[in-house]
Amino acid sequence: MQIAHDNMLFRVSLFTACLLLSFGSVFAQDNNRLVGRSPNRSLSLTAGSYWLNISDLNNELEKNGYMKLPDRVFSIGTIGFDRLNESLWYAAEGNILLGKETNYNGFRSSLLSGYAMAEIGYFADYKEVNFYPFLGVGGGWNRLKITDSMSYSFDELLATPFKEVNTKNSFLILGLGIGLEHGFFSNRNGQVDGLIIGLRGGYNFTPLVSDWKIDGNTLKGGPDTGIAGYYIRMTIGYGKY
Repeated sequence: MQIAHDNMLFRVSLFTACLLLSFGSVFAQDNNRLVGRSPNRSLSLTAGSYWLNISDLNNELEKNGYMKLPDRVFSIGTIGFDRLNESLWYAAEGNILLGKETNYNGFRSSLLSGYAMAEIGYFADYKEVNFYPFLGVGGGWNRLKITDSMSYSFDELLATPFKEVNTKNSFLILGLGIGLEHGFFSNRNGQVDGLIIGLRGGYNFTPLVSDWKIDGNTLKGGPDTGIAGYYIRMTIGYGKY
C-alpha cells in the first residue's frame, strides 16, 4: 500500500513539475509578463521543517518497547546555483535533518539524517519575484541511535557491554519542488547583486533503500526507512543575476 501511495505521489508531483516548467517556457516569450533569468551564481543557507514518512520505523520501535520518533524534524543546509543558459540552471544542495531525541523507559532514541542532491530547473521572474520549479537526484543516509541512559558501575558495564545501538542505512533520493526568492540590491545595470531571501518547498522520494548496518554487518529484516516526505525551507544568501 505504501509503495502504491508513493508511486501515485510521484506521478502527480512529476506532472505538476512538468506543467510548471512548460508554463515558464511559454510565458518567458512575453517579456512584459514573465522573463526567464537564471542566476549567474548564488550561494544560500537554508533552514526549515521536514515531515518524514517513518511510520514503519516507528512501528518497529514501538513494538520493541521504545518511544516513537518525531516525524517532523529541523532541516538545515546550503545550496549553490550556477547558470546553464539564459533560463536553465543547475545546483548542488546538501542538508542535515535533526530530530528531537526521545527518552522512555531508560532509553534515549534519536534519528539523524543527511543528504546531497544535484538539481536542474527553469528560472523565471515576475514583478521582481523569481520562481523556479526543479527536479533533483542524489543520495543520503540515516543513523538510528538508541542508548541505555541508566547509570552503571564499571563492573556492570563490563558484564553487559552492549549499552548502545548505532545503526545506519543509505538511500537514493529523487526530488520535485518549487522555490521563490527576491533580490534586495542591484548594481548600476539594474541587475541583482547582493542579498537574496526566498522559500523552497517540495517532496522527496526514496525509491531505493539499503539494509541497516551496524559495525559493517548487515541487519536483515529492518524497515525500509529513507527520508521520503514534504519540506519547506527559508533561504538567505548572496546572488547575482
